[in-house]
Order: sequence, then C-alpha cells, then structure tokens
Amino acid sequence: MVVAGTMLAGKVTFGQTLLLGPDKSGQFKPVKVGGIHHKRVDVEEALAGQAVCFAIKSQVKKETLKRNMFRKGMILVDKDSEPESVFDFEAQVTILHQAALIKPNYQAVIHCGVVRQAAKVVDMDKELLRAGDRGTIRFRFMYHPEHLKENQIILFREGRTKGLGVISKVHKQAGGAGLRQ
Repeated sequence: MVVAGTMLAGKVTFGQTLLLGPDKSGQFKPVKVGGIHHKRVDVEEALAGQAVCFAIKSQVKKETLKRNMFRKGMILVDKDSEPESVFDFEAQVTILHQAALIKPNYQAVIHCGVVRQAAKVVDMDKELLRAGDRGTIRFRFMYHPEHLKENQIILFREGRTKGLGVISKVHKQAGGAGLRQ
C-alpha cells in the first residue's frame, strides 16, 4: 500500500516501524516502511517539511492493508510516541460568522489538520454564543475518535456559521484507546 502526505516533524528512514491510525475503533496498528519517495525520487529518509510517499506493509500477521481500511484523518507516527485517540476535546473559540445560535447539542464539522468530522457541542462556559463572541466549548466527535493535541488550530462550520479556535484540552478516554463508554 502506498500513502502520501507531508512530514510535520521528525525523520523517517527506510525499514522503520511506524503506527498507522486511528482506525474507526481508535486503534493504531504497526506498519513497516518499505520505500520512500520524495519528488518522485527514491530516497533513504524523509525529513520534516517534505511531501513524501511511503510504501507501507502491515506488521500484524495475516493482515494485509486494503484501501477501505484508510480514511481521512489517519496519521503515521513513531511507534514510541504512544499516540491516543479522543472523542472529546475543549477549545477556546471565536465565532466569526453566525446564522444559528451556538448552544449545547449544536452540531458542526470540525477541521483540524487532516481531521474532518462532525462534532456536537457537549458543554460551554456561556449559555450561548453569537457572532464576535469568545468562549470555551467542549466538543464530542459524532462517529469515531481522532488523534488531536493541545494547541492545534480548529475551524468549525455549519451552513454559514463559522468559528475559529485553539484546542485547550483533550479528554483522554478511560478503559482503552479512544473507545467511548
């Protein structure tokens, strides 16, 4: 299987084992890098800032990677980084444009790096938010967990309503890697 993207940090070398995920259940699976291309040229290592392609192979016995196993929002990370996937996170947000009142149970699409998924407002520090207001909102992803970190920038939208913010806290799930309870 060949995957492509931009290296955000670190270095990846030929033969290195990485973790691919999160899958729909929030798990990260080990994969081995069998080849690296940068600008359509075979290279031995990929560095931060480069747009690269990796030929990867599953390290799980009797499991081959298939196209339907991949989705937007998946990442490759170092096997020693112990990544976690989350359903809930808090963000300090500013409402840029608002057509509907933003209050608990409001749903919008979250854009954060490669993540694009619908999320609902679980809790807020104010009763409601309008255009120009700032506040802290706790979001919960609707379908599956994602890999997020604090200080990442998010954009959320729904119709003509748009908001911008920074993740202030991720809520790690008890009892498993991102599994909802």
